Amino acid sequence: MLEVIENLSLPTLDELPPLTDVNTNSPTFINSFIVLYQEKYKYYNHLLGDNGDPAFQRKLKNSLKSSIIRALEIKGNIDLVEIDFMLEYILSGMIGILIYMFQQKPNLPEEKIVSLQYTLMQDNMVNKLQKMMK
Repeated sequence: MLEVIENLSLPTLDELPPLTDVNTNSPTFINSFIVLYQEKYKYYNHLLGDNGDPAFQRKLKNSLKSSIIRALEIKGNIDLVEIDFMLEYILSGMIGILIYMFQQKPNLPEEKIVSLQYTLMQDNMVNKLQKMMK
């Protein structure tokens, strides 16, 4: 039963934000993940919580990674090993902040959290990933 719930909770490619919409002037991409997380909150709250399945975070990350890599492969000529490491770093941070945000319910507006996360991610890795998406 747990495996069925986990599989239903993993985002589909249609639920992910369009990768071509990522730009350096807007945190739309991050906000889309927060919206997705909120839509599946009742499941994620349990699956990613203290009493959840420790393997679910890895399943979630791998699901997101494979969807993003498939979208990037269309662009051609990418280094899959490098992309894999970049996405591991980026998605670990995004998922970690989302888990913290929904478990701790900090006294910080959602827009500020999105802005903060976007600012934290603005480094060479994110910029390089964005260039690959063009």
